[in-house]
Amino acid sequence: MGWPWTVLFAAVCAHSVVRLRAAAARRACDGAEMLMSAGMAAMASPVGGPIPRAGWEAMFLLITGGAAAASVRGHDRPQWTQMAVSAAAMGYVLVAGAMPLSPIDGAHHGHRVVSTMDWLLAGYFAVVALWSVRKVLRANSSTSLLGARTIAGCEVITAAGAAVMLIC
Repeated sequence: MGWPWTVLFAAVCAHSVVRLRAAAARRACDGAEMLMSAGMAAMASPVGGPIPRAGWEAMFLLITGGAAAASVRGHDRPQWTQMAVSAAAMGYVLVAGAMPLSPIDGAHHGHRVVSTMDWLLAGYFAVVALWSVRKVLRANSSTSLLGARTIAGCEVITAAGAAVMLIC
């Protein structure tokens, strides 16, 4: 995916860190978003990540389980359901061998067969990205890092990036 996506995911990760420091009410969700975007940055990076593949797979599995449990408990159900699906999809991308995380993994970008599951998940993320664009356009004009427009913009980046990871 290259440096542009790596930088975008790193920016989302930095935004999550800012939110972690500012809003105690969403700490668990912001922490999960921080880990997700860090993992996605490592997956997109041309140089890979410093953590072995199994570490990222375990992290995505834990985020999936935690987010699914929070969704079942009813805490901000849409947000946690989206997080569970996203983490499961990123774990799937790693397990399916779609994304290298180190030079040892090899350059798989663009050299794999895209499955029906990839297309279904990419379609889901395309819909999420478009819905998030709608939220960006409808949000107040606040330029705050913690404003609804910035948060929705981060959602656009992660959803669009996930779709690209699945089909490229």
